[in-house]
Amino acid sequence: MKRVVVQHDNVLINPNIIGGDETAAQEYPFIAAVGSTWSGSFRQFCGGALVTDRWVVTAAHCSVGVSPEDVGILVGTNNTTDGAGQFLPVKQIYLHPNYKTQPTQPNEVFSVAAGYDIALWQLSGAVDLKASKLNTVAMLSEKERALAESGVLINAEKLNVKIMV
Repeated sequence: MKRVVVQHDNVLINPNIIGGDETAAQEYPFIAAVGSTWSGSFRQFCGGALVTDRWVVTAAHCSVGVSPEDVGILVGTNNTTDGAGQFLPVKQIYLHPNYKTQPTQPNEVFSVAAGYDIALWQLSGAVDLKASKLNTVAMLSEKERALAESGVLINAEKLNVKIMV
């Protein structure tokens, strides 16, 4: 694995996931980089998955206080700085209605700890799945619904990750 270290304001930043390995750009064709655009460059701050060619699922904590006009998604690349991949702006952001961004009473659990940490980002246009050699994440069928029951953990095989929206 090629190690990349960036220096910014005298701080060394390792852009890799701790314990993670670099993958090929098309190894996980449903993965999306979720980020903002500043001065014409893309800055990833979270990850997501293509649910359809026009929808990305990501974490609600990555979406709180975010304006659709200031963010977008980047797909089809594992390098957010080389100009590769397809960038799409966001039309609308939807947080799970039960996600709590702040407590409503003393000592109440909120944010990630309270659960429902999921959001959907509606894209302004469609990802060209065929031309980009991308795909959407596999969804659970009605027959597999029990896999999503509360408290059940499942391990999905590579490229067969399943989520339920």
